[in-house]
Order: sequence, then structure tokens, then C-alpha cells
Amino acid sequence: MPKENILYFEVVDYLCNPDFVNLYLKTFDKKIKVADSILVFSCGIGVSTIAKSIDKKVYTGCDTFYITGYKGVNVPYNGKFDCALCGECYLNYTANICPITSCSKSLLNGPCGGAKNGKCEVDKEKDCGWEKIFERLKQFGKLNEIKEKVFVRNYGK
Repeated sequence: MPKENILYFEVVDYLCNPDFVNLYLKTFDKKIKVADSILVFSCGIGVSTIAKSIDKKVYTGCDTFYITGYKGVNVPYNGKFDCALCGECYLNYTANICPITSCSKSLLNGPCGGAKNGKCEVDKEKDCGWEKIFERLKQFGKLNEIKEKVFVRNYGK
């Protein structure tokens, strides 16, 4: 059985700011290149920001529940956040693209079938979230894994 190793760790604030993350990651470019994957303990916005900035598999280390008050700089992408703070994070299975926020219908188990030319049937200007998920999973050779997953959401929380 292969032994997993932590090559390096760093504590960073403001992972929700893509400009800051891109600058910060450049300082650790050599260490990131030798890593198989990155583990991020942050809300989904931080995980998504890191995943968009590097070409490595990024894992979320925690679920994020909504809390009131100040939440950091929360830089939105295209006017919408990449994390709904729902407490049931699917990012480890969906290539760091949240099906709740990236799909207009918040579908958990795949596309609705209404997308046309890669665009959502609900919002014709928006890319289909599930097509983005499938493309990124294919990039990492993980497309078969999602076919075996069935997500059941606990709406009682």
C-alpha cells in the first residue's frame, strides 16, 4: 500500500480572491509541480479559486455551513459565488465545480438534458455547469468515478 506524504503546507488568508491566490501560488510553483494534489481547508469558494488557478486535483478538507457576519473578501465570479455554504460539499467528486451553484437547477446527479451548445436552458448566457464538470473530470481521467456516484442531499439541515 503506497504511503501518502504531505510535501508542504501553508496557511493563507483570502483564498476567495483570485488575484491574490494567483500571485501567492506563483511563489510556490516548484512545490506545486511535484505534488500529486492539493488539500484545501476552506469554504468552497477558496477550493474553487485554487482549482481554477492550478492544473492539479484539488480536494476540499471540510464542509462549509453558512454563518452570519463577515466572510472575507468573497470575490464573485460572473456575479455569482462558487459556494452556497450548504454544508454538504460535492467538490471532491465534481472536479471542484459546485453543482449547486454552477447548475441553474442545482441538480446533483447530472445534467437535465436541456443544454444546447454548452449553454444552460434556464439561462442562455450561462455555461452548463454539468458540462463543465464532465470536461474537468475528463481532464483528470476521473469521468468514470462520477458515473458510480449518487448524491442524496439532506434538506433537513
